[in-house]
Amino acid sequence: PATNAPSQTVADVNTMQYTITCATYSAGQAMLWVKVAGYSLAGTGTLSGTLASRCSAAPDTPATPTVVSSSATQITVGWTAPTTTELHNALHQGYKVSFDDGAGGPFTTVTLTDNLQVQYTKTGLSAGQTYRFRVQYL
Repeated sequence: PATNAPSQTVADVNTMQYTITCATYSAGQAMLWVKVAGYSLAGTGTLSGTLASRCSAAPDTPATPTVVSSSATQITVGWTAPTTTELHNALHQGYKVSFDDGAGGPFTTVTLTDNLQVQYTKTGLSAGQTYRFRVQYL
């Protein structure tokens, strides 16, 4: 809609967060495009950048990553890119790859924002250790 006829307004000037529920829109609507602007008696401010959002369930859990290659000091793991069905039509933003310290310790997580990247190489490993990896869709 035009900026002078917004589809949603927030009356409380102290509101820093606003929720648009998925039930407000038809399931057939592919995307919600959101822009924000301040409005007063002086007029409408500059619009923010556009946020594209889709109402969907959380993505499915991906299959366990597999070893692509390894050496005494590094390992490359791979996984399959998610299908639209696995994502429940959500926007695919990349992956979170988590790995432990090789001694059963806590996991460290890296975020990969390239949604076409389906491998990750961890370097600086110690020979003879068992490392655990897991992948999450974003």
